[in-house]
Amino acid sequence: EKRWKERHQEIIEREVWERQRCEREIVRQQSAIAETEKREREREEQQKAQQELEKQMGRLEKRWKERHQEIIEREVWERQRCEREIVRQQSAIAETEKREREREEQQKAQQELEKQMGRLEKRWKER
Repeated sequence: EKRWKERHQEIIEREVWERQRCEREIVRQQSAIAETEKREREREEQQKAQQELEKQMGRLEKRWKERHQEIIEREVWERQRCEREIVRQQSAIAETEKREREREEQQKAQQELEKQMGRLEKRWKER
């Protein structure tokens, strides 16, 4: 009977030890599951943050392209406006130079006419 009690005690101790080992394994697995779930949540949050960042970058790139296009269009318009102004000024200068030449020609013709009138007067007086 002593032996039976010892044997029974060994069995009980082994079952207690086995139960404790199982409980420790359950706790370890639960911790591993919790850690895995935590990493999964972090990965999902990181993916969401990455997607949001990519959206923001897309919006920024779109706005930058639009802004860049506006700047190009404004520069083209400004260059064309300057070119039109240059053409207008060149036309005004050419017109002014033309009028100046015409005025000079008119003055020369007037002077020539006055000379001729002077010679005619002189001849008329001589007669």
